Amino acid sequence: MFQEIAAGIIGQGVIYALLVIVGLIVIDTLMGVIKAVSGGSFDIRLLADYLKTGVLPYFGSLVLLGIGALYVQPELFGAIFAASALATIAKFGTDIIDKTKTMTGAKLTIECATCGEPMPYSMESFMGEPICESCRTKEGGPGE
Repeated sequence: MFQEIAAGIIGQGVIYALLVIVGLIVIDTLMGVIKAVSGGSFDIRLLADYLKTGVLPYFGSLVLLGIGALYVQPELFGAIFAASALATIAKFGTDIIDKTKTMTGAKLTIECATCGEPMPYSMESFMGEPICESCRTKEGGPGE
């Protein structure tokens, strides 16, 4: 009974993880194409190389691990698949975030007015001059 439930959970998890990864790969690829077209450096021949070197190794290896998790040995291959899927999701997720930042010019930090160090945006940054925590404590702010 327990083995049937575990196999059902692993089976659905493998399929859903592969769908999420395929979605992230498609989004990343489309954003890369858009970025290259807008920059004037798009070459259709490089797209095939990217698919061969940047997409198929990730997706193919995960499909093989997923088949192992579904049909060979769910305990071992399921754990390896889960770790590999999480690493792949993190990789393509950060690639998408980086491409979004460069394409939109979004800057998620602001420089301290005193020392020039980058610091994250906050509401305090918009009230007067943006000052980081280390400069506030040096000036006798709330840190002392």
